[in-house]
Amino acid sequence: MIREDFFRMIWETYGIEPDYPFAGDFETAVFRRKDNLKWFAICMSVTSEKIGIGAFGDLDIVNLKCTDDDRERLAESENIRPAYHMNKKRWLTVILDENDEFDPELITLVQKSYELTSPKRSKSKRKKATEI
Repeated sequence: MIREDFFRMIWETYGIEPDYPFAGDFETAVFRRKDNLKWFAICMSVTSEKIGIGAFGDLDIVNLKCTDDDRERLAESENIRPAYHMNKKRWLTVILDENDEFDPELITLVQKSYELTSPKRSKSKRKKATEI
């Protein structure tokens, strides 16, 4: 999935447009939940050396929030790396490529990232909900 396909998939699934929060940088796109404005995906272009795969020039990547299980399960994947420029325990990097327009693994990881950034219910609200 290339960058444009990724943006379209986010729009079609969540109705969310990219946000460009860094002054003067219109390449690094952040996708935020509408309910709490937390980032669930950040798409950027980096040199391949920065993510440790040799000299292939610039690559489009997306960082997604992940679970420990996903990070361990995907550790050997060719297009998935420890997160670039993010907490490596909570995020991972997926290299976007032209091989598969709608990569099912990427779609699943985006959904999980979206869910992991959902608003947390306070303890008092959880307690009241269980009392009813």
